[in-house]
Amino acid sequence: MTTLSTSIGSVFEFDSETPLVAPTFTSNATTCAIVKDDLTGIVAVFTKSSDCNYKVVIMALSSAGAAGIVIINPQPGLAYPTIEGVSSSVVSVTPEDGQLIMDTIAAGSATIRGPTSKPYDIRAASEGGQLSAYSSMGPDPYLDLVPHVLAPGGNIYSTFPIKYGSYFVMSGTSMACPYVSGAVALLKEARPSLTVSEIDDILSITAKPLVDPDTGSIEHPYKGGSGLINVYDAIISRATIDPPRLSINSTTQGLLTGISGILASNMRWSARSIKLTNTDTANDMHVTIENSYSASLSLYYPNGSIAYTPLTFGGNDSPDGSNPTIQLFNAPAIVPAGQTEEYLITIVAPTGLNDTNGWFFGGTIEFRLQWGDEAATSVYGVPYAGPSGDYSKLDILVPTDSGYPMIGDDNGDPLDPATLVITGDLSAFLLVGIAVPPPLGILQLVDSANNTVGYLPTGYMKYVPHTCLACSLPSIPYPINGTVFTDEELANSVQAPSGKYHIHSAFLRPLGDANNSDDFQIWDSQEFTIA
Repeated sequence: MTTLSTSIGSVFEFDSETPLVAPTFTSNATTCAIVKDDLTGIVAVFTKSSDCNYKVVIMALSSAGAAGIVIINPQPGLAYPTIEGVSSSVVSVTPEDGQLIMDTIAAGSATIRGPTSKPYDIRAASEGGQLSAYSSMGPDPYLDLVPHVLAPGGNIYSTFPIKYGSYFVMSGTSMACPYVSGAVALLKEARPSLTVSEIDDILSITAKPLVDPDTGSIEHPYKGGSGLINVYDAIISRATIDPPRLSINSTTQGLLTGISGILASNMRWSARSIKLTNTDTANDMHVTIENSYSASLSLYYPNGSIAYTPLTFGGNDSPDGSNPTIQLFNAPAIVPAGQTEEYLITIVAPTGLNDTNGWFFGGTIEFRLQWGDEAATSVYGVPYAGPSGDYSKLDILVPTDSGYPMIGDDNGDPLDPATLVITGDLSAFLLVGIAVPPPLGILQLVDSANNTVGYLPTGYMKYVPHTCLACSLPSIPYPINGTVFTDEELANSVQAPSGKYHIHSAFLRPLGDANNSDDFQIWDSQEFTIA
C-alpha cells in the first residue's frame, strides 16, 4: 500500500485503474516546465527537485489535462503542496513509494487507483520538530540576520473553505504567519505596554534554536533565526538584550590570543557589545554565558557554481577550529535588580574556511539567567552570523566560464551579437547568472557613441535573487526588444532608433554605495543591431 499526503484540487479518488505516467518536460528562457503531451484522463508523476519549482510543474501538468498528479518527495516523509487554481488532484508520496512507482512505470504500463471506499487517516509527520526543507533562508542583501524566528508551518491540519471540506493539511508561511500573529496577540494581551520593536526582541531572545539532524549542532541562524517561538517564555520574560541578534557584516583579520583551545593565530574576528537588562526590580540576576555554534554554510561549490542545497562545514565532533568561538572580555556575573550591564564579546570565525567560497559562520550566544535564590534557569539567546572574508568584494555574477552573461534566444541558447538584428518580430534576451544577490541591478541600452538611451524592460531592479547553475533555468532572462525606459520606475517608454547598441549592466555589491561606481560589478555586451 502506498501512503499519500492529503490532496489539493479535487479529492484523489479513482475507483477504476487509471493510467500512470512520468511525463517528460522541456524548458525555455521563460519557463522550466513545458508539457507537450495530452494528459487527459491520466495521472502524472514527477519528482520534486531544485531544477524547477514544483508549483510550476503542477500548473503545467494540470494545464495539460492531468486527472491527478503525484509528487515524489526526495526528502524523508511526505510533502504537503500548497497551490491554488489547480483542477487536478495533487498528492505526494515518500521517496520509497516513489521509487516503487517509478520502477513500475519503467517496467511497462502502470496504473493507479484511489478508491472512494478507502477511509483516510491522519498520521504524525516523521519530520515534525525539524526545519522544513523549503523554509526561506537568509541573509538579506545587506547581511542582516533573517529570519528572526521560526514558527510551525509544515503539515499543519487547519481550517479551509467549507466547500472544499472545512479542514485541510497545508504548509508554508500561510500556516506559520497565523501562529506568529497569535503569539504576538497573546504577548500583547499579557503585557499591553510593549511596543512592536519590544515584542520582536522578546520573541527573538526567548525562542529556542532547533538542532540540525545532519550536523548535530543548532540550525544556522540564516536558516533558523533565533529559533522556534516560545510564547510562554516570552510572556514571563524578565530580561531584555540589546541587540537581540548580531549581523556580522565584516571581520577583522589579525592576531588574537587568549581563546581556550585555540593557539594564537592570524584569524578573523569581530568584537561586539551587548547590553543585558534585568527587568525584575526585586531580584538580582545571575548570569553565565555559553556559545552554541552552528555548522558554517555556503552556497558555492569550489568551482564557484551555485549549490541549491547549502554546503556545511563543521558541527559537532569536528576538529578544533572548525566552528566559531567566543571570547568574553567583560562579563559581569550579576546584574542588579532593575539594572543594565554591558558585555564585551569577541566572536571568532572558524579557521578552516576558505574566504573566497562564500562561507557564513554562525551560532547563538546563550545567556543562562537565574533570579535571586530561584533554582530554575532561563536561557535567552542572541544569534550571530556573518561571512568569512570580505563579503562586499565577492563577484555578483557567476564565473564567466559558465557562459553567462550572454545574449540568447527564448530557449536559452546563445546568439551571436555581431549578426543579431532586433526587429519588431524578433527579440532577444540578456541571460544573467547571479551568484551573490545584489541590492541593485541596472541594465541599460547604450548606443555606438556611448550614450545611454534608457533602461531595458525590468532593467532597474532592487534585490535581485541568485540563480542556480545546476538547475534547468540557470539564469534570469531580461528581454531586449528595442523598447527602453527613461526613468527608474520604468514608467516612461521610448523606442530606440535604428542603429548599433550594446547592453551595459551594473550590479551593486552587497554593502556597497550606489553612488560609488567602484562598488558595482560591470559587464558590457558586444554590439548588436536594432532595425
